[in-house]
Amino acid sequence: MIPSTLSASFSARYLKSPTHDPFAGSDARIFEELLDAEAVVDLSRLREAARLGVDPKYREMVYRYLLGVTLTDKSSEMTMERAQERDFELLRRPPPYTQGGRPIKTNGVRPFSAAYGQPSAGWERATAAVQLRAPFSHSPECRQWLHDVMESLQAIHSEASREEVVILIHLVLPFQAIKSSARDTFYCVNTIYNFLTHHGNPLQDEECLQHHCGNFMMLFHTLNPMLYRHFFTEGITTMDWVPRMLCTMLADRLHQEDLLRIWDYYLVDLGETLTFSSHPFVCLALLSNLTEELVECDKIEILYRLEHMPRINAEAVLQNAISIREDVYTSGLLFS
Repeated sequence: MIPSTLSASFSARYLKSPTHDPFAGSDARIFEELLDAEAVVDLSRLREAARLGVDPKYREMVYRYLLGVTLTDKSSEMTMERAQERDFELLRRPPPYTQGGRPIKTNGVRPFSAAYGQPSAGWERATAAVQLRAPFSHSPECRQWLHDVMESLQAIHSEASREEVVILIHLVLPFQAIKSSARDTFYCVNTIYNFLTHHGNPLQDEECLQHHCGNFMMLFHTLNPMLYRHFFTEGITTMDWVPRMLCTMLADRLHQEDLLRIWDYYLVDLGETLTFSSHPFVCLALLSNLTEELVECDKIEILYRLEHMPRINAEAVLQNAISIREDVYTSGLLFS
C-alpha cells in the first residue's frame, strides 16, 4: 500500500526546481590553501569543502585526494607517483604483436591486447563508439588518451562483461572534462569501479544488484506513483533502465558541469561510507523534476530522455535528494 501522505509531500516539494544555477561551491581560496599545505593535506577539511562544490580549477587534484589516488602525506607523494607511473606503463606493455612471424603495423596505436586471456572485441567496440564523439572525433591526442586509459583498464578487468565495459567507459569520460592525465584517470576510475564491485554496492554480485534495484523501485513506486504507473503502462521494465542508472553514477546522462557538481558530493560520501549512498536519492530527485515531461512520452522517448537529461540546478537536486533521504528513513521505508 502506498503511503499517500508521503507521496503527496514528495510531489509538492520536489516536482519544481529551477533549470539553471551559477556555481555556488566553496571559495577557491580554501582549495588553494588546503592543496598547498607543506606536509599533509587535511582530508577532513578537503571533504567539507568539496561537499559544497569543488572549484573547477582544482577538481582534478581534489578528486585524486578524495579517491586516495594521491597520498595526503606529501613526503610520500613523489614515491607514490613514480610507482604509479611504472605500473601504468607495465599495464600497457603487452608482448610484441606478430602475425605469421611478422610485426603487425599499428599506425602508432597498439590494438587492444588479447594477451590477457579474454577477447578484446567488447573493449574495441566501446572505445570506437566513443571516439566518434567530440572531443575525440577531431583530436588525435584525446583518442590516444582514451585508448591508453581503456587499454590499462582492460589489463585489470579483462573478464568484464559487455555491460561492465560500457559502465567503465562511462566512468572514464568525466575525467577527460577535468583534464586528468591518462594515468590518473586510470587510477581514479579503477578505484571507483572497485568500490562499485565491493562493500555491498550494486556491481558486487547479482544479488546486490537485485537488492539495490528492488529498493529503488520500491521508493520510486512509493514517492512518485504517477510516473511509476506511466512507466508500467508503457511497458518499461526495471531492467530497461534501473541497473545502468544505478551503476554509472549518471555519467554520460547529465551535462558535464552538472554531473561534476553531483560527483563532488558523491566522492565525499564514498570516502566516508565506502558507498554511493546518495545516488538513489539523487536519481529520485531527477525523476521528480522530469515527471511532467515524461508522463507525456512513450517508451522509446522516455528511455532516450533518461539517458540525455536536460540542464539541471545541481544544488537544488542535491538538496532535494538529502530531503528525500531524510523522509525515507524517518518514515521507515528504509533502515540504515
